[in-house]
Amino acid sequence: MPRLVGTFKEALHEDLRGSKMSSRAVAEELGISYSMLMNACNPDLPEFHLRAGALSMFAKLTGGRLALDWLEASVGRIAIDMPEAPANLDDVQAELYATVKEFGDMVQVSGRALMDGRIDGREAKRIERETLEMIRQAHVFLSAVQARAEV
Repeated sequence: MPRLVGTFKEALHEDLRGSKMSSRAVAEELGISYSMLMNACNPDLPEFHLRAGALSMFAKLTGGRLALDWLEASVGRIAIDMPEAPANLDDVQAELYATVKEFGDMVQVSGRALMDGRIDGREAKRIERETLEMIRQAHVFLSAVQARAEV
């Protein structure tokens, strides 16, 4: 599960701070001034904003995903990294088996948690982790199928 921060501007700030690319280089690539970038990513300056159209390039340049995760979470969604398709059909079948296994793991963890009629915080975290892993694996399988589909 992504690590979320309090506000969108805090997420931008953290993404920029964690970037391997310098802030000046990020600003240059975005086609904005360094001071505009720094102001847009400063949580203490609410009057400055990063253009929505620049967000995807900002994420690519910084490698940060906190701002994107914040936006997704704010509307009740989660983002999942797109997997690469397997090299051959045998690998596609292996991805199917892995998907079924992940589904089984999620059902098992959920069943154990539900046995006593309640779900505590630790159980909820386990269910969340297994469900997200199952979803990620299902995307890997789906990507593998779509990459091999005969049109």
